[in-house]
Amino acid sequence: MLLSSGCPTSDDDAGADTDAASSTEATPSTSDTANPSGTGTSNATAGSQTGTPTSGPSTSGAESGTGSEGGTGEPSCDALPTFERDIVPILQVSCGGGDNSCHDRSAYAATFDRDCRGWLSLEDAPLGAEVYGGATKGDATGCPDMPLYERLLELDAWQCEVYDEPAAYLVPCDPDSSYLYRKIVGDVCNLDIPSKNQSNVPSLTMPQEPYELSDQGQQMIYDWIARGAPRDGQGCQELCEADEGSSESGDDGSPVASINHPGEGESRSVGVAIPFIGEASDPEDGVLEGASMAWTSSEEGSIGSGGMFEWTPSVVGEHTFTLTASDSDGNDVTDSVTLMIVP
Repeated sequence: MLLSSGCPTSDDDAGADTDAASSTEATPSTSDTANPSGTGTSNATAGSQTGTPTSGPSTSGAESGTGSEGGTGEPSCDALPTFERDIVPILQVSCGGGDNSCHDRSAYAATFDRDCRGWLSLEDAPLGAEVYGGATKGDATGCPDMPLYERLLELDAWQCEVYDEPAAYLVPCDPDSSYLYRKIVGDVCNLDIPSKNQSNVPSLTMPQEPYELSDQGQQMIYDWIARGAPRDGQGCQELCEADEGSSESGDDGSPVASINHPGEGESRSVGVAIPFIGEASDPEDGVLEGASMAWTSSEEGSIGSGGMFEWTPSVVGEHTFTLTASDSDGNDVTDSVTLMIVP
C-alpha cells in the first residue's frame, strides 16, 4: 500500500489500520471479499519484485543517446516515465492495486459527502459509483466512476484532514506536495488509532517491508511528477511552466531561465542517468531551445543542451549544475542547482 494506512504486516497493524480508516471514512470490510478483478497481483508476487520498474532513469541513457559521456541529443520519449507504462505497474506490484487486502476496488468506498474520498483504490479501472465489498457491496455511492489517473489528480487524501492541511495525491510538477510521493519518503499526515488509544500519531510510510520500493522506483515516481505527471503520448511535452522568479536575470528585455528538474539539494548515484528539464524564454525571441540552452557541471564541464535531456555523472562529490540561456542579442541568464553525487 502506498497512500493510506497500508497493507497490514501483523494482526496488530491490521487492527490499527482498520480503526484509522474508520475514524475518518466509512470503509467496507474486505475480510470475506474475493478479488473482484480476478487478475490482481498477490503480495507474494509483489514481494519478489519490490516495485522495480522494467525501464527508467537508470537505464535510459542508452536509449536517449546521452550516456555517461554526456551528449546533447534530446532523449526519446521512451526514455521518460509516463503514467500507463511506468507508474501503473509500480502501483500494481508494490501498492496492492490488485490485492483485496490493500488497494484494489474492494477497499474503496467513495463517500459522497466527503467529495467522493475514501480508502483509495489503486486498481487501474474506473471506480467510485458503487461499493465493492462488505455488507453494502453493490450499493450506489452517488459518486461518479473515475479512472485511476483522475482519482489521483482530483481526490484529496483522507488522512490529511484532522491534524494536517488537506493534501492532494497528485500535484503535477510538484512531488513534495503530492501525497503519493510523500507517503513513500515518510512525509505523512497524522491520524487517530482508537484500538491503541492513540491520537495524532503519524500514519505509516508506504509500502512496508517486504514490498518497499527500490531506489529506482522511488526516483521514477519523483521524476514522473516533477515532469508534470505525463500520460502515454505526452512523454516529450513540456508540461511544467518555468518559474521566472528562479532566474538570475536582472535587466528588462533579457531572457529568463528555470531548472525544473532535478531539485536543489538532491542526492543522486554516480553512474545513474539523471533527467534534466528546464525552460527559457526571451521577450523578443520567444521560447528558447536547443543550443540557446547550455548546461554545465562544475565538476565535469558541459553536459548537454536544450530543454530536456539525460546525463550520467561519473564523478562523486558536490556538483553545481548551471543552465545558461542566451538570446539572439547575446544576453545571457543562468539558473543553478546543487546536487550531491554519491557512490
